Amino acid sequence: MWTIVASIIGAAIVVVGSLIAVNLRSIKHCVKGVDNRVTKAEGKVESVQSNFAACKVDCERTFVPKEAFLRETGFQRRSLDNLTAGMNRLEGKMTVVEQLPQISGNIAREIVKEIKNGGLNGGT
Repeated sequence: MWTIVASIIGAAIVVVGSLIAVNLRSIKHCVKGVDNRVTKAEGKVESVQSNFAACKVDCERTFVPKEAFLRETGFQRRSLDNLTAGMNRLEGKMTVVEQLPQISGNIAREIVKEIKNGGLNGGT
């Protein structure tokens, strides 16, 4: 009777042990798969970090710091204001030059009128 109980317990232990071994192998396989994915992800993260670092260095070389940008913008603003003022002066002068023939004509007419009026008044 003890032999039957021992063989049943032995068979149960073998079945349970086999199930545990199969489960451990399955867990080991899953862990290796996860480890491979994590390794690939770490490689991608390192690649992104190196690309980011290279981009940051490139940006620092290409773009100016904000203080220099603000200083340059202020200088350009003053230059633009000076150019605008100069253009306004030139526009005013060009308006006078464009109206010069009309102004000259008016002056000539007035002179002719004065000569005619003066000649009539002075001659009589």
